[in-house]
Amino acid sequence: MKTLRPSRFLTSLLAGALVTLSLSPVLAGAVGGPKHSGAQTVQADGTDTYHIRFRGQEEASVVAVAADGEDIDLDIYDEDGDLIASDHDPDSTPVCLFTPDETQEYTIKVRNCMHHDVDYALATN
Repeated sequence: MKTLRPSRFLTSLLAGALVTLSLSPVLAGAVGGPKHSGAQTVQADGTDTYHIRFRGQEEASVVAVAADGEDIDLDIYDEDGDLIASDHDPDSTPVCLFTPDETQEYTIKVRNCMHHDVDYALATN
């Protein structure tokens, strides 16, 4: 499991993606405020996993940005293990939007679709 920490790598790109998409009000999203992974590397054909608590009844957004246009995907699961949002488009910027029924911890999986390691950063509202 990866730990979220303040980032420098891709932070401005992630912030721009969130602002451009006009995703949610400032108070919506992750409990404790927006989360940023910092620079991460997901291994070839591998998956990185995060656990983030989101507020119920408020729009949540999760975006990842891969370096060099590499293909990564996002899957988001609730506490019951049900898939509630995903983005499997063949691109380097998967985005998931969802509105949790209740405040709970969600599992976020960043999947590397490439046969080599990929650098990326993850952010939430």
